[in-house]
Formats: sequence, structure tokens, C-alpha cells
Amino acid sequence: AVRDAWFGPLTARVESSQGMPIATRQLVNVVADVTTEDSRLVIALVLRSALGGESRDDASTLASCGSVSSSSVAKEAREKKRRAVAELRAVAHVKALVAELLRLEGIEGDTSGNEVAVLRAIGAIASAEPRLGASAAWSIAPLLHQSSGTALCCAAAEALAACVPGMARREALTLSEDVVPALGTASHALGGSKALEATISCLATFAALGQVKAVDTLHSLARTYLGALDAITSRPAGATPSPARKRGAGARAMVILGLVCQYFGYGLTEAFLDKVYKALLGALLRPEGHQQRTPAAKIRAVTALAGLIQGCPRFASSAALDGTVASILFHQQESVQARARQAWAHLLDGCGKSVLTTASDGEDETAAQHLESVGAALQSYLPQLLNSLRQGSASELRRASLSLLNAALRHGLLNPRE
Repeated sequence: AVRDAWFGPLTARVESSQGMPIATRQLVNVVADVTTEDSRLVIALVLRSALGGESRDDASTLASCGSVSSSSVAKEAREKKRRAVAELRAVAHVKALVAELLRLEGIEGDTSGNEVAVLRAIGAIASAEPRLGASAAWSIAPLLHQSSGTALCCAAAEALAACVPGMARREALTLSEDVVPALGTASHALGGSKALEATISCLATFAALGQVKAVDTLHSLARTYLGALDAITSRPAGATPSPARKRGAGARAMVILGLVCQYFGYGLTEAFLDKVYKALLGALLRPEGHQQRTPAAKIRAVTALAGLIQGCPRFASSAALDGTVASILFHQQESVQARARQAWAHLLDGCGKSVLTTASDGEDETAAQHLESVGAALQSYLPQLLNSLRQGSASELRRASLSLLNAALRHGLLNPRE
């Protein structure tokens, strides 16, 4: 309803005038009237929805199948027109957001809350269409130096990771020379899985462009935190931890390893990935009485394992064969079960998204194989998951089970009649 109200009148004007100048003038006026940070974010989210609308994808799918009726052609034409209008609005909105970001940087005092809201709005648009956010990258980069280890740094890294794919390669590599050292510092200073994911995904974005410092930083993170996790998991049960080890070091090591493998698995050797898999299993299957044997630690291990499988899907078969999939999906602690099922749902959707992304390039064979291996590892447990919904369990676990079954239906692993 919001999207129709936002785009309907403007689309009608564009169709009646058969030209974009009128629409462009209206866009500038509308964006200039927006003053609050929340409104900027709402507009960005609506624009992202319009730029990546499902109906447009459905029309494209019909066209590619060769079963196009006159109504579907008209629908596709309408969606193209709507997308053109959305792009005009997005360009104007990004320019306004960048101007606001520069204004906030020049104000004395704490404006980090407003800056975070602006960065999230830029990131929302860039995640749907990176080239529309590319112009904002140079304005975002300085914030990584000014705010290392803060929420603002996290938001800047997240927005930058969305914007960089839309930049020309040479321009992105020039930007990376200044940005990558700050990201490396932030990856050690930031706390929380969301902040770490923003930083590591941004590093992986530059690494995919062949930026040597980004590749070296990710390798260094992987080696450092695998060593830290090995030191913890190899300690005998009941042994006193080293005074030098910080509280939560094991959880942090698992989070960072899972993220590096998820976003940069292609850049790590198979031998190294095998060590990571064994270390995560060691953290997941610790003996009774171990200090780290808590639901929170198990949840971290499950999340990291899902990240490893998403980056390197060959481990899906290993996890199915050695019983790991069954042990986490039907763990004795319901909180661990819920996290495992939610993580596997995200895993299926992540592999499915890769198939759609690579299909346009005609190189979807590997991505399809990855989705098939992840689905095969899960499929034999789906009847048990269906039965578990009929049993009394916590609402969190039921929601996670429904999410997983939803993902299984989306990717053809279940018969809808079942």
C-alpha cells in the first residue's frame, strides 16, 4: 500500500507527459521536503522494494520461459516504467543523503545517531542497486577512520560494502588503499556479530576485486582466530583458562571464523577449511563439565558452522554424513535447535540467491550444485521437522521451524501437499 501510494501518482504523471523532466523536478521537491532521519530511512526502504520488486522478476521469468501473454508483457512494461521512476527518486535521494552526511560531519557535538540513520538509508538503496550508491562511497570512507570500534563504524562499513560493487574497478581499488587498513583495525576493535559481519563483508568485497591488503587481512584474521579457537577447544575439561585470555574470546573466534569462511571461503585452502570445520565441531561437541559448554557458546558454533557451509557448500555433505546436521537440528537445548533451524533457512536462501545471481551470466551450474548439496543434507530430516510442529515447544522454536520449512518449500525440497 505504501509503495502504491508513493509511486502511483508520479507514475501516472510520467505516463501522461511521456517524459522524465517533469518527474525529475517533482523528485527534487519531494526529497527537499524530507527532514527527519526516520523519513529518509523509510523512503530508502520503499525505494529498495521498488528497485527489486518481485513482480518484475516474475514477469522476466515468464518472458524467459517463452510463455508470455499480452497481459504479462503489459505488466512487465509497467514494472519497467515503475523501476525507471524509482531510479530517478533513488538518485535524488542519495544526493540528498550525501549532502546531509557532509553537513552532519561539520557539526560540533555528537551526531553519530543521525549519521548512522543516513548511512543505513544509503545502504538500503545500494543493496538493491549498487551503482546508485557508488557516488556516496567517497563520502562514507572517512567515517571508518573517525569512528573505529563504534556503531557508526559498523554502519559505515555496511553501507560501503553495498556501494563498492557499483563502482568502476579502478576507482574501487583506489578507494581501498585508504579504507582497508581502517577495516582491519575495526575487525579487531568491534564487538557483536552484526558489526563484525559488516566489517568482514566489506573486506571481502575489496578482496573480490583483487585488493592485496584486503586478502592478506582476511587470511590473517582466519589464522589468528583459528589458533585462538584451537587453544580453547584443546584445553582439558575443567582446566582453568589462561589469565591472558579475554572473556568471550572463544565466541568471538567462532563468529569471525564463520564470517571469513562465509564471505571469503573461495580464498582459503581446503586444508585450512578442514581445520576450521574440525575446530567448530570441537566447540559444538565439547564434553560435559567444560566451561564453554553453554547454550550461548553452542549457538555461536552453530552460526559459524552455517557460515562455513554457505561459503564452502561441500561441508554440507560432511555434516550430514557425520551426524552433525541431526545433532544441531534436534539438539537437547531448544535455543540451539531454534538457531540451527533459522541458520539453515538462511543458508538455503543464500544458496538460492547465488543461483539467481549467476543464472543471468550463464554460469549457474556450480551455484545450483551448492544448493543441491545443502538441500540433500537437509531433506531426510524434513519429516521430523514437520512432526515437531505438532508437538508442544517454545514459540521461538516453532517460528524457526516454520522459517526452515518455508525455505524448503521455496526451493522445492518439500511437496506442498505434505
